[in-house]
Amino acid sequence: MLGCCEIYLTSVINPLISLWPKTLFSRIRKAYLFDETWVIERPQLKEVMNEEKMVPDRYIIFPDSADSDLIVGILNRETGVGLFNERIVSAEKIPFAEIVRLPSCRDADDSHLLFLKDKERSALHTAKTKLLEARKYNDAIRQVYDGAIQEREVKPFSEAILTELLPKSMKKNKKTATDAAYFGTNGGDGPTFIGRFPIPVERYFIIKSENSTFPSQLLSRLVDRATEQGYDLLLYHCPFYPDEWDGVILSEIKTAVVESRSPHEIEPLHPHDKVISCVGLFQNRYHLFNYAMELREWEAKYKQYMRQAVMALREYGKYKRLQMFGYSHLPQLSHLLHLIDEK
Repeated sequence: MLGCCEIYLTSVINPLISLWPKTLFSRIRKAYLFDETWVIERPQLKEVMNEEKMVPDRYIIFPDSADSDLIVGILNRETGVGLFNERIVSAEKIPFAEIVRLPSCRDADDSHLLFLKDKERSALHTAKTKLLEARKYNDAIRQVYDGAIQEREVKPFSEAILTELLPKSMKKNKKTATDAAYFGTNGGDGPTFIGRFPIPVERYFIIKSENSTFPSQLLSRLVDRATEQGYDLLLYHCPFYPDEWDGVILSEIKTAVVESRSPHEIEPLHPHDKVISCVGLFQNRYHLFNYAMELREWEAKYKQYMRQAVMALREYGKYKRLQMFGYSHLPQLSHLLHLIDEK
């Protein structure tokens, strides 16, 4: 672990849609842009940061959406200066920042590079296809669990949590500011999730569940309530279901409400953290029993396609790294990192 905050801007399953935390990026005053082939390997970045005695808390890193060990951007949050792959940052997204385009060290007609790029795109397409197949079976599983939910028990339970988090007396007379990012990614080592948030958090509300039905409903109601009451929000979208949330940060009360369920299990860290366990609650067990055989079959199919997606993502990472061999004239990473420390 680098110890830096991490932000994922895209997902493998929906790579063309980039989330953009406007509040954070409004602080960028200068951006050094590399071409889309440029990446930093995480172990290399960690080694240089240790050698240069760089303080991790000062930096936000942006991992590749398909391989979390490849870094496509790093921002010094104190100076507002960053290094970015042009695939994730453009002048249009940061109109008030100074843009410095660094020259490419590759020949655009390099046939070997074009071959590797083609392999990279093919592997990413295969991974996306396999993830969508896995999600099809996961959708079937979720539909069964949705049908087992006993709504009469859910509503009062949810309302008690929402009232504790956002008392109606705490309504703010302003419009909500909303930022968004992904909670993690699917990669060659399986699902990966952020270790640290980019804004201060002093309390976790951790929702433990055996399926996503109740947490999804609760987070959706929380966002509606918080927006109505004028709270600023950082919404963490699920990389597997980009239209849903895995976590919500209420920045003014420094509270994160997060779902804790495999593969992103979260444990308490702060003295006032609260664990809300709904394992085994609100469910009609007879309904689940009636679908026991189907659930086992769908679960096996889901795991099969997820394994195939992981293998494709490993291929993606391999071809992405091979492309960097052509950058023999790039400045030393230590020099590049000193650029973003400039006042």
